[in-house]
Amino acid sequence: MAARGDAPPGAPVDTLLICDDADDALLAALEPVVHRWVAGGQPPPLVLTAREWRTSADTFAIEYADIRASHRVLAGADPWAGIV
Repeated sequence: MAARGDAPPGAPVDTLLICDDADDALLAALEPVVHRWVAGGQPPPLVLTAREWRTSADTFAIEYADIRASHRVLAGADPWAGIV
């Protein structure tokens, strides 16, 4: 809803982080930022590796369709290349 611009003020913002590796170093670096995000009333981000993202479209087809319909890329490459 937020990406489409029709979310009410203060509505939760779902976030997805697609990364090369979701290792301990990344999670440790994200911890303070995610802590503040969640303390502010937002749901924690979904963190997937690029491989997990590419190989799970068939398993989560409904969720992917919803994400595709209302996503906004904040940084990095468009994650939809090669996803059908």
